[in-house]
Amino acid sequence: MVSHSNKILCIGDNSSHQAWAHNLTLQLAESNGTVFRGQFANVDQFLQDGYYHTDLVILNQKELLKSINRFDKIILLDQDIEKYSHPHVFVSTWKLVKQIKNLGHKIQILNDENMSFLDYWDNLTEENKSFCLYPWVKSVSFNNYHTLCTQSYTPVTKLSEMKDWKHDPNYKVVRKKMLQGEKLPNCNACYEQEQKGKGVSIRKHETLEWAALMHLKSVKDLYKITSPSYFELRFSNKCNIKCRSCSGHFSHLIRKENIQIKETKFQSIVDKEKIEDLGGNKIINWHNLKRVYIGGGESTVQPELYQFLRNCIANDNTNFELRIGTNGVKISKPLLDLLKHFSNLTMSLSIDGTPKVDEYIRWGTDALQKQNNVDKLLTQGHPIAINFVLSIWNIGYLGETLEYFEKKYPNSPVHMNVAGYRGDILSPYIFPNKKIALRSIMRAKETKIYHNNEQRTKQLIDSVYNFYSNDKTVDLEKLNKFFYYNDTLDKHRGSRLSDYIPALEECRKYLKESYL
Repeated sequence: MVSHSNKILCIGDNSSHQAWAHNLTLQLAESNGTVFRGQFANVDQFLQDGYYHTDLVILNQKELLKSINRFDKIILLDQDIEKYSHPHVFVSTWKLVKQIKNLGHKIQILNDENMSFLDYWDNLTEENKSFCLYPWVKSVSFNNYHTLCTQSYTPVTKLSEMKDWKHDPNYKVVRKKMLQGEKLPNCNACYEQEQKGKGVSIRKHETLEWAALMHLKSVKDLYKITSPSYFELRFSNKCNIKCRSCSGHFSHLIRKENIQIKETKFQSIVDKEKIEDLGGNKIINWHNLKRVYIGGGESTVQPELYQFLRNCIANDNTNFELRIGTNGVKISKPLLDLLKHFSNLTMSLSIDGTPKVDEYIRWGTDALQKQNNVDKLLTQGHPIAINFVLSIWNIGYLGETLEYFEKKYPNSPVHMNVAGYRGDILSPYIFPNKKIALRSIMRAKETKIYHNNEQRTKQLIDSVYNFYSNDKTVDLEKLNKFFYYNDTLDKHRGSRLSDYIPALEECRKYLKESYL
């Protein structure tokens, strides 16, 4: 009979060129006079006595947690953040260790100091409900003003008046209030989301990610920051499609459509355009730069994107994380030629459902054309990340959507956000058929995407699950306004909800008052 007393699993990260998890586990096995068994890569893998290594690149969180009981001992390797392929993998591993402990399993941590700084920031954001790292690290602008993030439209400092990032008087006030735990009106979107969903916190998530990315050990390190490390750029609102969850602020086509629809009731519902300036490459400060995200509008149809890329290439500034948001409708050869110069590039592809659902929500999209364009990017070696906006349109198909992503884009992380709109009328929390919503959410909870815990995807799925599994009332007034808004768009565009999302069409029976 095979002994089960000496099967040891070492957790770390083996995805860098140096294969650190492999080498560190090999050293442990040799120092303990036992056998090194290599990589544990399959939950059904045959096990023998000895040392194995694994990581979250090889197995997802669900698979790892399921496998723990097959081993007699779990070890977190003495692997500091510098030996991980990316700080995100480091943070995800820290979260895994925390989950292992929460489930009552024992884990030997060979060096507590490696991840202790994440415990520090985790405790800080838990105790201080106001604190977020963005005012220290991120530069975003709307309407000629700096704001704290893309979820906040509250102006902080006028672009023309920003002279010194570290000592700007308005930012100093914001930072001081955050450190003191005083909640700010700038951050209401995060506060409201945290109230809705237990465990859902963009604020906490981004703080942990950026603390790791910038190696920040405590608040003392914040005083050393002199310029932003993360720039979010939007050159204009020029776009080539009309997404139903978008506004004229981010799409010139929607702005034009909103002007054409004269109904007073419609005008009282739609998001009002606030566009003067969305910010561009004029705000870039290359000192201490870690990441640039380029959004829209749709950047691939904007000449400013091409010029920005050419400037980066000409000045040899291509060694930063570049993320470009796109709807995938237009990926031209000139763009592909420019992208070849950026080795640390991720294309953030917006997809809001299975092909038919996506074509309806992101109106003007051709699913086949989008897939062909994605294939071009992948063939050229550019990774894809999925940007998925959860809303009333797709909550009833959430499980099917994640299964579709796993089949079509098995190596792509899924970053999930909640649709935000004036009056909250597109919210995934107002779908009235709880049975359909729960069935699809439970299906989503069985996917690898859910257990991979990319960004806040898992937390948001848990949030909608908690909402629909409890006896919570759906806001029928918001539902009424949604149907009026959506029907008005359908009438103007010549489309019908029933042709694309029949489960949502059937929800009209829940309306307490018709707006038709």
